[in-house]
Amino acid sequence: MSEDMTMADGCAPGKNELTRLFALDDLDRGGVTLEVSADADELVALARRFDLIAVGSLAATVTLKRGKADRWIHVRGHITADVVQSCVITLEPVAYHVDGAIEIDYSTEPGSAWVARDMAPDADVAPGDDDQPEFLEGDEIDIGEVVAEHLGLNLDPYPRRPGVVFSAPDGATEDEDDPDSASPFAVLRELKND
Repeated sequence: MSEDMTMADGCAPGKNELTRLFALDDLDRGGVTLEVSADADELVALARRFDLIAVGSLAATVTLKRGKADRWIHVRGHITADVVQSCVITLEPVAYHVDGAIEIDYSTEPGSAWVARDMAPDADVAPGDDDQPEFLEGDEIDIGEVVAEHLGLNLDPYPRRPGVVFSAPDGATEDEDDPDSASPFAVLRELKND
């Protein structure tokens, strides 16, 4: 089962920049796959939220499934986007293509004592896999907000234009034998000694 969740499908905009509400009562054991894409106004709002020059496109395919216990909802998917960020050195525009995974678990029950019961006794748990699910209050999940959050998680934290290299002011260089040589504390130490 696949549904396209766009503004044309009657999903009303909410307080978030990208709102796609899905009723948990509509989620059966077989799960559901949703296609989410942002319209022009939402792209502008997302650019503002994440302090980007622009978001040219944003699309995601998201699958929701219930866990062994109906209280656990697994959300998995894939997100792609084209964004323009500011170079951290020159502030010039830097185009960046986002291509990332969506992976998060929710619980509709406050407290998580039941979580361990849902795991197989001999299950291998990789680092980070034993994280507790987020509590999901109410009878809806905002898949649009999930997609927006994963856009933010997949942005380049230090975008640089190709070929741009940081150089210290006044020709100062970092001395590998003296790690304090390029640190701000070394500069403060010199000022204090003057």
